[in-house]
Amino acid sequence: MRVFKIEGMTMRKWLPLFLAVLVLLAVPATSSATFLLWDEGVNHNEIDWKYYVTDHFVFYYYPEEELSARYLISVAEDIYDYYRHAYNYDLPHKINVVILDTEDMANGFAAQNFNWVTIWVTHLYYNRRGRADWLATVFAHEFGHIYSLKAANHFRANFFGVLFGYSQQSYGDNYDLGVAAFLGAENLPLWIVESGSQYGTLLYGSDVYDTHREMLLRAAVLDGNLMSLDEMDVIYDKNSLQAEMCYNQGFGMSTYLGERYGADIMQRFFHTTGSSTWIWYNVMYRNMVKKVLGRSAEDLYKDWVEYLKTKYREETKDICDYEIPDPTENVEAFYPSKLQTQEEINKY
Repeated sequence: MRVFKIEGMTMRKWLPLFLAVLVLLAVPATSSATFLLWDEGVNHNEIDWKYYVTDHFVFYYYPEEELSARYLISVAEDIYDYYRHAYNYDLPHKINVVILDTEDMANGFAAQNFNWVTIWVTHLYYNRRGRADWLATVFAHEFGHIYSLKAANHFRANFFGVLFGYSQQSYGDNYDLGVAAFLGAENLPLWIVESGSQYGTLLYGSDVYDTHREMLLRAAVLDGNLMSLDEMDVIYDKNSLQAEMCYNQGFGMSTYLGERYGADIMQRFFHTTGSSTWIWYNVMYRNMVKKVLGRSAEDLYKDWVEYLKTKYREETKDICDYEIPDPTENVEAFYPSKLQTQEEINKY
């Protein structure tokens, strides 16, 4: 039998890799993700779990969180209808929603590959964001990830991607070399992934680009601290304020794009990613942006920054043009008690 060589490896050696890929592709779409997310599973032994099934969801909760569960159940199908019309497709499986308050924190996450959303019900009181309906907002946000990332996926719904690798070792020469590259099912930057859900919650009506977010964005623009497009791509190398600005700038930019190119702009981004040539428009997301809008992501970012500079300079011109008095030159204005007469006091 003739054996073909592929980059130093024979077809016989490649066979286990292809079999492993086939096994991954064959995993049922409803399989549990517990073993991937927690070493000991998500189920607390002390909790008496209940569940409730709707047309498109299965809610898991416990008696202490029944009121929160009832509220989410009352709004979930309405949120589902919004995203179904926004993305123009139905989800093939019910979404599992876990409702928790065990860690006493405000958070949520979505695992689109496993049709899974987890919500911590403690309300978010955060000085960098305004007040909102926490449960409706976080659920609409996380469920938005389910819809958008499934739209951007090139493979079956529960498939993460493909890991390519090569290794070589020699006991005689005492070396062990290897290289690997992971090509995910959806490789989009953080600002697109998160702003897609943020803009979705804005259009749905559960969240708003509030004055706290506007304050942070305005200060960043006027102080010259706005993040670059590349800095908006990742979050893990940043402090808490910078991480929040990744969300904040993405939210602001998606709102800007929606006002100029249509409220469906984020859906067009995700659908184009999912339907285009995998490598070219997924890994190289900037090519996807140019395909959708006919302009580069860098040009769109520059336009947005110029828009913000013009907007905030106009809004703050009276403040910025005001000259703050020097306290060393006019002590009486800052310390009225030092004035000698009532007439002098009245002048201030």
